Amino acid sequence: MNESKTKAISNIVVALILALSVIISCFIGVKAMVATISSKPLEVYDAIFDSFTTNDTHGINEDDYITIGDCRLKVSMKDGIVTYYIRENN
Repeated sequence: MNESKTKAISNIVVALILALSVIISCFIGVKAMVATISSKPLEVYDAIFDSFTTNDTHGINEDDYITIGDCRLKVSMKDGIVTYYIRENN
């Protein structure tokens, strides 16, 4: 493999690692935020994480709030931006 291909592959790997670290940092912040409003933060966090990273949505959708643990969640997807809305389940 020539030097330019090796450098290009190295740059792609570095970019992927940086992107992954940003995603992980964001989810650490989500976990901390959920812990401030839920007595079952891991259950709520897992539902958010799964719905963002897999096909398992846990029923979270754009139309209605869904109860997960002791919270209600809803998602909005607009222009490539995913926003989760979390409310206490009073």
